[in-house]
Amino acid sequence: MKALGEAAVDLPGLSPAAQSLAALAGGNDAWSSLRNDPAALIVLVQHAPEFPPDFLAHALTYPSALLARVLSQLEDETPAWIDWGRPDNRYLLQVCRRQARLAQELASRVQGCHPAKAWIGGMLAPLGWLALASIDPAQSVLCRDADGFPKHASAWQQQHWGLDHTAVVRRLVRVWRLPDWLGRTLSHISLPVEIAERLGVEPVFFKVVQLAVALSQQHDGGLGLPLGAGVAELLTALGVSAQFVDDTCRQLFAEEADSIEVQLEDPRRHPHLAQLLRLALENGRLREAAASEPWQREVDLLQRALEDQCAGEMERLRAQKLSALAEVAAGAGHEINNPLAVISGQAQYALKHLQALEIAFGTGTLLPPGDTEQFAQIKNMIGSSLHTIVHQAQRIHNILLDLMQFARPTTPKLQAVDVRGLVEGTAQSLQRVAEERKVRLETQAPLATWTIQGDPAQLHIALNALLRNALEAAPAEGWAGVRVVERAAAVELLVEDNGPGLAPGVQEHLFDPFYSGRSAGRGRGLGLPTAWRLARLHGGDVRFEGCFQGLTRFVLSLPADKLVVPDANGHAFNGSHGAALARTTPLSLP
Repeated sequence: MKALGEAAVDLPGLSPAAQSLAALAGGNDAWSSLRNDPAALIVLVQHAPEFPPDFLAHALTYPSALLARVLSQLEDETPAWIDWGRPDNRYLLQVCRRQARLAQELASRVQGCHPAKAWIGGMLAPLGWLALASIDPAQSVLCRDADGFPKHASAWQQQHWGLDHTAVVRRLVRVWRLPDWLGRTLSHISLPVEIAERLGVEPVFFKVVQLAVALSQQHDGGLGLPLGAGVAELLTALGVSAQFVDDTCRQLFAEEADSIEVQLEDPRRHPHLAQLLRLALENGRLREAAASEPWQREVDLLQRALEDQCAGEMERLRAQKLSALAEVAAGAGHEINNPLAVISGQAQYALKHLQALEIAFGTGTLLPPGDTEQFAQIKNMIGSSLHTIVHQAQRIHNILLDLMQFARPTTPKLQAVDVRGLVEGTAQSLQRVAEERKVRLETQAPLATWTIQGDPAQLHIALNALLRNALEAAPAEGWAGVRVVERAAAVELLVEDNGPGLAPGVQEHLFDPFYSGRSAGRGRGLGLPTAWRLARLHGGDVRFEGCFQGLTRFVLSLPADKLVVPDANGHAFNGSHGAALARTTPLSLP
């Protein structure tokens, strides 16, 4: 039995809706019907290897050739038809149309991209999801499986489909003979712009489609398509203002909520259309598929290697940047501490002498009685300034201590750390912060006494930084929390909140010291970098996993090979399957 991804690649095509077939057969205003039907757009672009300015007039001049393409695919008793009446497929269509509208609006503001071309790119960007929706309706596009894991993760797709979304799209581009101007953009949308350009994409069209998908996914998670560039980078590359994008998104999303859903009907319910089924186009494609599969798999490997290389380079760059910053911070902290100690010491020395003079003057032996009041005034002014110097010097010293914790943390003192105690103790220490911000703080920890090897103080600092960050991101009356899972070779503490997510351009600076998304003077911006530094000392990592469906998640990952799980009789064994860890219960703190 073929995996879902391989079955999707074997599809001869998707069946357009009855309304689209009628429009191709001579209905009025064909484009208004075809533009809202992804399957009809696929047929349309198959008929136009180039995209001239008069593309629509050219493509719709020969409707019989277009009908021949699609009606031949409906000869089978089970044609590749997407049941658009299902809620998850309606959401799929909603996302396709949203991306198309965003792409069209963006194309209207830049030079070098036809708005109709941009519409098609935005509509067909999730090509793999469209094919899978026609094969297995249970493949919901609502982003999560029954266990709560995102379906858009490449590893999840590889396991359940046999191929990830990028591999499915690349094969469909070839099997369905999509033109280069579209196929290259759909195949390489997961790559950075500069690399995709070297692989032959049309630069402006590629950036417009990438930005449309990014904006859609920023709104509600979309379909989780992997993208090689962020919103801020694409806005700069296209020369589009953030204000225009914000206004456009606000208007489109409002119209989307109020719009009347366009119905797409199954053509099999219309016998007058089914009578036109006559042509067969499958044999040539089957022969070609058999000959090309070996190099297609090689291209898969190269594509994955390229994506891994890009991701690895970004991770190595971040690690090198943080390591370099740590060295600079350590040296600067040491150099600042020395003169700071002198300043604080001299101020305290002056305070002591001032107090000694006050005692001497108080006896009346050094000043006439009438001058003691004047001396008291002078003493208060000078003493207040000296106290301020000492206080601010101490404040700088505390900042340097935090900086040194990031720059040169002490070697971890490994011992058995109770995971449940770590989670609940950290949550308890931040309960007052949660109450002040009116945020509900929740934990979900193992029922059993799970222990790992680590430095309890350092792990507490790392988790505290992540959870505080979540509390500060959550809105009033919102929530933030921690839950524990075991995945592969790691124990992961998921720190989540229902805040608004990250502003464009923030993600690349998340782990930069002294970078804070809040206003100046609120926070030092050392929490996430310090958490990352301490996690790395324990052989783990801290990563930002994304914002989707109103949830923002950071992950503190620790090696699971040191996980120790006591059984019901108190005997310890190494936890490698996560069975006991999965038995968790939410603990809402008072």
